[in-house]
Amino acid sequence: MRQPTPSSILAVLRAGIPRLLLAILLAILLVPMVLTACADSVGPGEDAAGPQDLILFVSDREGAVGSAGEMLSDIFSVLEDGTEVRNLTQAPAKVYRELSLSPGGSSLAFESDRVGCYNIWVMKVDGTEPLQLTWGLADGCNEMPRWSPDGSRIAFTTSRETIDRSWEVYVMASDGSDPHNVSDNGGSGATGWDFPLGWSPEGKVVFSHVDTGAPITFTVSPDGSSLAPLPTLPHGYAAFWSPSGGKVAFMTGQPGSETISIMNADGTGLAELTAAPGGDSFDPGYRANSYHNPWSPDGSRLAFESQRDGNPEVYVASADGTEVLNVSSHPGADRFDGWSPDGSRLVFSSDRSGSWDVYIVNRHGTGLRNLTDSPATEWRAIWVDG
Repeated sequence: MRQPTPSSILAVLRAGIPRLLLAILLAILLVPMVLTACADSVGPGEDAAGPQDLILFVSDREGAVGSAGEMLSDIFSVLEDGTEVRNLTQAPAKVYRELSLSPGGSSLAFESDRVGCYNIWVMKVDGTEPLQLTWGLADGCNEMPRWSPDGSRIAFTTSRETIDRSWEVYVMASDGSDPHNVSDNGGSGATGWDFPLGWSPEGKVVFSHVDTGAPITFTVSPDGSSLAPLPTLPHGYAAFWSPSGGKVAFMTGQPGSETISIMNADGTGLAELTAAPGGDSFDPGYRANSYHNPWSPDGSRLAFESQRDGNPEVYVASADGTEVLNVSSHPGADRFDGWSPDGSRLVFSSDRSGSWDVYIVNRHGTGLRNLTDSPATEWRAIWVDG
């Protein structure tokens, strides 16, 4: 039916139709307009329907078993409503971990032992175009891929050096070419381990050097120049820059009693953000020396793990420390995995059902949803913008 226009309604009025009949006629003509407007409108705080986001995670749900009887895993994707689970790798391996999304979200880097020792791979987020970037035992083991801000390089740690029991930070192009050492043992001699945390906003590699004492945070240019400890970080480690680059969040203290502090990038404005018995940490609890970037995409909040309630829980704190909220709230073990691209939700892994599953929750602790709900081990998730 053709919708009435203001001019057509005005013509009706001028025709001198009796008022009662006019009212009935107007109701008949205007109801379709109102219904159409309601159907097309979006209320306050609501989003129009659009593509769903993807959650990528590691799972052994297909039951593949290795030669030694160990369960083998793959990387899977699932829509944010829990539907359409897909196996993206279809190459069962003992290890898939350190999933790292490229700037722009089109590619995924990860480490796996699917071919020999741990190596770095990249693929599209739909599982296509897999590419192995590091190679086998000749290159040692290669772990912890971290994308540069422009996506052109990947930092990682490797045991390929001949120095005994040493791990070094290398940088390579995103296609695997030009791998070169940038950490040189953190400048501290022939012992110790160097593990990349990420990149600073201006494009320097940030890494931790671990030896016999507390970890030390270093920065270095991608060509290996300007290697130096972070001078403004007082006895801290696991440093992460805010998205704008204006703040740095970091950890201090020993395992079990860690605290989280924050300061301006120039070293001013130092403040302790959290301090609670049991420790507050950016460590996701899956392995030593690996930390997750805690910052929400808008830089207003930080996510971290705490055992202040007696078990690992996921907390969210405002960047000024005025609000600290337990968003997982369960006696099981809960591990923070990442933020949604819009910063409204988090994805985390939990063993609360008796096996590890992937959950999402609003940043205020509401809207909890189990995405995987499987007896398999499913964890190490990452959120991809739809």
